[in-house]
Amino acid sequence: MPRPIVRAEGGQSRLTVRGTRESARANTLPVLTAARSGAYLDAFRRLDARGPVTPADFAAEADRIRREFDDKWAATPLGLVAHCYLGRPYEAHVVDVAGGIVQHYTTGQSLPLGLERARPLANTEDYLVIEVYPNQLVCIRPDGATVTLKG
Repeated sequence: MPRPIVRAEGGQSRLTVRGTRESARANTLPVLTAARSGAYLDAFRRLDARGPVTPADFAAEADRIRREFDDKWAATPLGLVAHCYLGRPYEAHVVDVAGGIVQHYTTGQSLPLGLERARPLANTEDYLVIEVYPNQLVCIRPDGATVTLKG
């Protein structure tokens, strides 16, 4: 079972498939391939460094991440996958900006929503986070530079 780092009311946390509005937006807007801003990179570093965060803290960081795409009129990723530094048995975590969730996954546990294809890249030190889109991955290096992988 994934380990939620941010809990919704009632202690439940789950990744959900995007609604029609978000899916339509992801299919009509261009994917941002320019270098990511310092605010975006810092938001990811803060999420991972602090361990469990409150819903209010996560909302602030998720807003910083979401703005990276909204400010540039770019598609929002289906999900963001990053290496998890909590230690064994956890190896990857998934950020669902639209749903306001961070969940940690153990070795061998499948990631949801087609995000599994990003896991091998997230398990390296080469990338801070992998943005997953329906037809491509955008790998974000620690300095903000991007590498785009189609398919």
